Amino acid sequence: MASYERASSQALGIAEILHHISSYLENDDLINAIQVCKNWHTSLRSRLFRNIIVSYIPKDDSDTATVPSFRDVQANSHKIRSLAIIHRPPSRRFVEYLKLRDLSNLERFAWVRAEGGCHIARDHWKRVLDFLRANGSTLKEINIEYHNPAEIVQLWKVLAQHCTSLQHLRIKRTPVRENDLLWLWLACRKLVSLEMDVIDLVWPNLSGLVRSVNAAAKKLQEILDLEEPKVISGSLKRKASEDLDDAPEDKAEYLLPYMKRLLFYGDTHQEEVIELMKECPRLESFNARLDGRFFQALSLESAWPNLHSISLASSFLDEDMARLIMLLNPHIDPQDYRQMVVNKSKRLLKTLWVPNTMLGRDCLNTLIFHRHTETLVHLNIKGSTLRGYSIIIILKSCPRLKYLVAPVLHAAYISDDRDRPWVCLGLERLIMGIEFSPNGCAPTVSRRESKLPTVEEMEQDCLNQLCRLHRLKVLITGGYANGYHPLMGLNLKLDHGLGQLDGLKELE
Repeated sequence: MASYERASSQALGIAEILHHISSYLENDDLINAIQVCKNWHTSLRSRLFRNIIVSYIPKDDSDTATVPSFRDVQANSHKIRSLAIIHRPPSRRFVEYLKLRDLSNLERFAWVRAEGGCHIARDHWKRVLDFLRANGSTLKEINIEYHNPAEIVQLWKVLAQHCTSLQHLRIKRTPVRENDLLWLWLACRKLVSLEMDVIDLVWPNLSGLVRSVNAAAKKLQEILDLEEPKVISGSLKRKASEDLDDAPEDKAEYLLPYMKRLLFYGDTHQEEVIELMKECPRLESFNARLDGRFFQALSLESAWPNLHSISLASSFLDEDMARLIMLLNPHIDPQDYRQMVVNKSKRLLKTLWVPNTMLGRDCLNTLIFHRHTETLVHLNIKGSTLRGYSIIIILKSCPRLKYLVAPVLHAAYISDDRDRPWVCLGLERLIMGIEFSPNGCAPTVSRRESKLPTVEEMEQDCLNQLCRLHRLKVLITGGYANGYHPLMGLNLKLDHGLGQLDGLKELE
């Protein structure tokens, strides 16, 4: 911890975040936009109050370390840009942050409960509405949840009257009714992104939801004189008893043809996903919890020419993932590939987010053969079976990579390729455990030497590679982020050269 604090104060500058939250939240734009600081108590400064996270999840009644001082926050309220309140359960100490005023620069607000937390009381919900009335004029992003469908309509009215600059809205664990959705689209005229978790549908089939959103979007199009509805994100969840056969034939008039992003929360029927995807010719990315049957029925062909982002929450076999990647760009001609790169075609794979899949060598070979490694920007293979030199291959074959989450890698593999630098020089976020222990997952015999290099040699080789990544902003090599516990962590002393990374803001 001493080396962490020393590096934070001397090389990394002052962190912008005061507290680190657990990974129980899914990938979230609001949380990802916030730089995380593991020890906010030691980094507290008056000029730090830009992003505030109130996470009230005490282990016992006496544990209040996760709640920052309300007086300090109020004194710097005019500097706050992000405010996230995460609760389990709500309390008076936690709710008092809704009394904040003079938030003239507030742009992002989140009101969510932790996994296993209780629902929000009605009096607390009224405080949330009062907070939005008082501070909503500058808000651009809202992440909110509430369990009472009879009172959620109050939120739409507040958003329309007081949150006139709102652009991105995420609604979780909230039943949405047809009339509410229509009213929402008519009210929030600047809304460009809507992500919702529809739990309790009050219409008989899915077409009711699509018809409602489309009617509102058409009205919105007339008001703003838009060429097409500006919705870029949507999440649909249906009951098992619903039947797609009941949908009318004029599906072309619905909003689905304009959908660019589909998210499916919870377990979803494979047929349902495919039917929805067929109605989304402009689909660019999808996030779903599926199984192997999905890959057996899926045939991309030319149905989704813009698909470039894949996020899967379930565990898949390596050959299934390889088949999906192969379907994205079958039989690419080298000349056609160069033309696609020049034209910045969206068909090239840019995001592969598969942290729980059994991604292995078959999938990696498919990525390389179809040249997806040359276009990948975001890659999360945390739970994959790739180890050792396979990770090195990724680091040396993905020149456009900016975000990488990978399994633990023994530093001996880095030492073996010390003369061949990584090509991902644009990497900004690297979350990958690096182990220096003589045992563990190290190779039995080094390629260049008859024995493993010493810990000092491995550490120096690792730092030499990292120091070439001049755009690196986030570096996490410890066991906290990825769930493993290496016997030895990366030495963070500045005299080893890590201080050359001027843009580094977060280091663990």
